[in-house]
Formats: sequence, C-alpha cells, structure tokens
Amino acid sequence: MLRSLVGSEMCIRDRTRSVEEARPKWLPRQGPSQLDIKATEWGITVRQIKKILAAVRSSTLYCHLKERHGFVNLYMVNDHFIIPWTANLGCSLALLLNPEGLEPVAMASHAWGEDDQELESALDSLCGDDLDLPIWLCTFSQYQPKKTDQVDDIGPTVAAVSYTHLTLPTKRIV
Repeated sequence: MLRSLVGSEMCIRDRTRSVEEARPKWLPRQGPSQLDIKATEWGITVRQIKKILAAVRSSTLYCHLKERHGFVNLYMVNDHFIIPWTANLGCSLALLLNPEGLEPVAMASHAWGEDDQELESALDSLCGDDLDLPIWLCTFSQYQPKKTDQVDDIGPTVAAVSYTHLTLPTKRIV
C-alpha cells in the first residue's frame, strides 16, 4: 500500500487501477427505473452518502484527483465515480440503495463545486447523530446519465419526465 500526504490528511492508495475496480462490492448492480419511483421517494440516508464518499476516497483515482487539484469537488465525484458506477442502469445511487424508494424529510442544497469533505461536514451539521436521516441530495438522488466515449447513456429525456415526478414536498430545505 502506498501512502502520500495530501493536504493535512493521509491519502492511502491501494492497488485499485480503475473506477470499476473501485466500485464498492456492496453497491447493487441493478435497481428500479428512476421514473418508476416518484421523486418524492428518491431519498438517501446521510449514512449511505457517507459510505459512498468513503468508497470514493479509498480509490487511487481520488488520491490522484486530490493531489492534482488540491480538492475533489462534486463535479469530479459525479464524473469519475457516480456516472461510471450507474451507467446504463437507469437509476440513481439513492434508488440502487433504496429500491422501494425512501421519502426524504429534508432537501439539501449544495454547490457542485464544493469540496466533497465540505459537503460531508455540512451533512454532519444537518443530521447530528441521526445518520439514518433520509434526505434528497441531487447528486445522489437523481440519475446522472451522460454520454461519453466510454458510456452511451443519456437517460430519460425531458419529454419522459412527468411534472408529478418533480414535486418534492419536504419538511425542510437546508
């Protein structure tokens, strides 16, 4: 195992070479179609988000991104981890982990350009000790399709989205 200092934290590199190898074994490889579950049930727990971020941070790619840029933001997490891990599945990480849907009690708004560790710190402030707090966080709750050279996945089109899927009556927005 190689170790290198990145900022004030130790970045541990295992022998993971690809995003697919970094994909957590506990992450299901299939789930419901995103549009078969109402958006009001696209919740994910803070514990699940923290587990996903821990898996992301354990990869060599994360260490490389952190060394190169000094931070890893949600654009990078999405492009390098979430999109490849969910490509052509038709559902978000939230629905892979909660295939029956999970009603969020809060919607967390965040900046995609923020550091992943800042997001986690904000979530810690939001939930306190309640790691099982179900929230709606776009990066993890919405399916993130993208067509690239490696992935031919554009997901459902705007025409396929019903406005009833877009209403999200949460108890609080943070």
